[in-house]
Amino acid sequence: TKKVFDKPGQKKDTPTDMEGAFIFYDSLYKEMPDSEMAEIWLMEHGCFEREKQLKLAKKYGKLNKTSPKKTAPKKRARKRKLSDDDYDIEPVKKKRK
Repeated sequence: TKKVFDKPGQKKDTPTDMEGAFIFYDSLYKEMPDSEMAEIWLMEHGCFEREKQLKLAKKYGKLNKTSPKKTAPKKRARKRKLSDDDYDIEPVKKKRK
């Protein structure tokens, strides 16, 4: 059973103030407010006020409740077939000593 959270963009339980990862990301965010890594971690754990959560969820595209649709892999370019013109130049032979 998958948990459903109230805050937009939240995927995991909100940590306690004494949890090591929370202390790290919280202090990182306070020292570097433009840190995407800290913003995403704190948002996914529901550590911001609802308005800030919504803003960040929109910014990082985490609003949709379902996983993103998989796209088909890109097709590789076909190897081109050699034509008769490609054989006009003879390979250089190395001299033996």
